[in-house]
Amino acid sequence: MEQGHHFSQQLGQFLPSQQLDSGTFCYLSLGDWLRLADNKKLLSDIQSIEANTSLLIDKLVNQMKSQVSSEATLRVSLDKFTSDIINQSTANLVEPETNPLMGVRGVARYADSDYQAWFKLECDLIKALRENFSNVSIVVPFVRSLADAARIIDKLAEQGLPRGLNGLKVLFSINVPSSALLAERLLHYFDGLVIDSEDLTQFTLGVDKSNPVHKHSYAPDNESVVHLVTAAQMAAVAGKKPAILLTEALESNRAYQALLADNKELSVIVTS
Repeated sequence: MEQGHHFSQQLGQFLPSQQLDSGTFCYLSLGDWLRLADNKKLLSDIQSIEANTSLLIDKLVNQMKSQVSSEATLRVSLDKFTSDIINQSTANLVEPETNPLMGVRGVARYADSDYQAWFKLECDLIKALRENFSNVSIVVPFVRSLADAARIIDKLAEQGLPRGLNGLKVLFSINVPSSALLAERLLHYFDGLVIDSEDLTQFTLGVDKSNPVHKHSYAPDNESVVHLVTAAQMAAVAGKKPAILLTEALESNRAYQALLADNKELSVIVTS
């Protein structure tokens, strides 16, 4: 079992005291990083996104260089946030939704014409990281179908990030049950998978973790969730591609501990 470092919250807030070495792999959520207070104020509308792209690129690259070896494996996730959170960062960049949690996210969002300035910014950030780090791969959240898989591979190529060019690897994130159920076939389009246990738990059990009423219903160790996690991991093994479990509070989840103990190929990133 390989364990990585998650920088979605730490980067720019809780910096490691020493640079992480070349044997480390790191997971960076661009959505979380872009919404750090110092960055969010630069992204109030489309014009500010375009005007501040170079500034944000320099800032991200310099921060990463200060704490990660240029030889480290860096996996960078595209934004997965809901429309309400997006519009809190930018002045109504996208159409409001009645039910944002179940709404347009991931690949469906990247194909939205209103979102193209933000998507281009994320791709430009990834290209800059690839120029400064030797092993950068992309993680695509909310790939709900095979059509989504084909669409995002094309969208990335349009932005100068074709899968396979100079070794570029593209992984998909399992956020919803359909991604887990289709994992074997989705892996024909991707170079590996990331299992986002928090999202997968919410969508499998139909609970909103942020709702206090659902506090006791949110259970990542529920049998149905563990079944989907196991199925996805087995699909990765069969396809001889990497699988990463993104989870929180691993020390209290015996089901995941057992899964990791039995499957040495499965890497883990603990988010809290």
